Order: sequence, then structure tokens, then C-alpha cells
Amino acid sequence: MDEIIFKVRENSKAINKAVHIAVGLRRDGLKEVLGMRLGKNESAAYWMCVLTDMKAHGREDILISHSNIRSPSDPQ
Repeated sequence: MDEIIFKVRENSKAINKAVHIAVGLRRDGLKEVLGMRLGKNESAAYWMCVLTDMKAHGREDILISHSNIRSPSDPQ
């Protein structure tokens, strides 16, 4: 799961819009886009809604792996 920010024009103004992407890893090792949503920001509640929606649409065995984990003691 990740967020990509795009600058878009809305009402003659340039604003930021976020596209949230959920990517899965299939059993054969290939990646698959599970869903994309246009949203305002990332939050735990938002991602829980995304995961609940994917489960409601038939996704099973949702396991989460995070590759950008940092310790509070890591330098910024």
C-alpha cells in the first residue's frame, strides 16, 4: 500500500491529489494491483476501510508487509 501525490487543476487552481495503491504479491511471485483510490490523506482508519472493502469484494488472506519501517531512533 502506498500513496502517490499528483498536482492537478481544480477550479483553475493547482492542488495536490493523492492516489492510494494497494499491490499484492501472487503465489507465483508476480505483483498485482489490487486497487487504486483517490483520497485526501493516508491514515490508519483510511487503510482499514480499504482493506475491509477489498475483503468485501472477495479478497482472502490479506497479509501486510512493510518495507519502510524505521525505528524512532533512526536519523531522519
